[in-house]
Amino acid sequence: TYKFALDTGASHCFFDESFRSRLGKPVKTKNVKTAGAPRKLRVYTAPNAFLGPVNRKESKFVVCADMKIIRQTAGLDIRGIIGMSVIRKYVLRIDFDRGRLSLLEPAYRTRPHWGRAVPIRFNEWGSPVVKARLPAGIETDFILDTCNTNSVSLSKLLFEYVVKEKGLKTDDSHIVTLGGTIRHRQARIAGVSVGDFTCKDMIIDEGNFFGLGLGWLNRFCVTFDFPGWKMYLKKGAQFNRPDEAGMAGMCVRRIDGREIVHLVYKDSPVELAGIRAGDVILTVNGKPTMSYEKWELGRLLRSKDKKKITMTIERKGKKMTVSFRLKRQI
Repeated sequence: TYKFALDTGASHCFFDESFRSRLGKPVKTKNVKTAGAPRKLRVYTAPNAFLGPVNRKESKFVVCADMKIIRQTAGLDIRGIIGMSVIRKYVLRIDFDRGRLSLLEPAYRTRPHWGRAVPIRFNEWGSPVVKARLPAGIETDFILDTCNTNSVSLSKLLFEYVVKEKGLKTDDSHIVTLGGTIRHRQARIAGVSVGDFTCKDMIIDEGNFFGLGLGWLNRFCVTFDFPGWKMYLKKGAQFNRPDEAGMAGMCVRRIDGREIVHLVYKDSPVELAGIRAGDVILTVNGKPTMSYEKWELGRLLRSKDKKKITMTIERKGKKMTVSFRLKRQI
């Protein structure tokens, strides 16, 4: 049994390179687009591999890639990605409040208890797309992307237009993809509307495509009726949660059971507190770092402006305790 990420933004299914010897000979190589740089990867005949009753063999082919950077960023031993080539024919419900993924029967009739229906379509790569509205009357198609941890991604051109039109403040951040780590900008807008739902005060990210990620999706109980070309939305407990970016000013990776500082932003709270890239974070607010799930730690570090955080760090064998206050950047 292995952990696989469910990715509605991926057209293919992926296996980690650790499976390479068990996949046989590659069928071909393929240029695969990612949110970062394109990558040339080997393609294999899909093996028997099951998600409940769903067999990955239905996808016919799988792509093999080194997913180490994904594991380090997520803090989970993720060994592959389940993409649209398998799940396109199914109905999937993600109940974020309960932490449950369900496979459902197709909705041949109206299912009011699923929530409000929003029409979706599929782009040229097979990913689901929905119409969303931004301030200033901007309306365009967004990919529904369950592996994008941000809220709203815009193309570089539209991001620049919105920032200039609204006079928005921006801040730098990073996103991790199979194509590597890319630097991008963030800004805050009044809201994003899909169907009858408006999520207010949202953070937008500069990227290579339009996408609604987990920061938007996890505000709902979402049912993807792919055969019916619909998405059903029901408000969840996090619907009105304030949308926040990182307030500490660093990127961390979980490597070999240790939380290691990967990047520190200039003039950020952690830099001013003396934390440097390469430091090992041992405790956060008195708790061992490894007792936190990675998402819990991330949420803590963007939880509240001016919130005090105390860390014990290790640098070259020497331990020290530092404190700083989170700072809302945008």
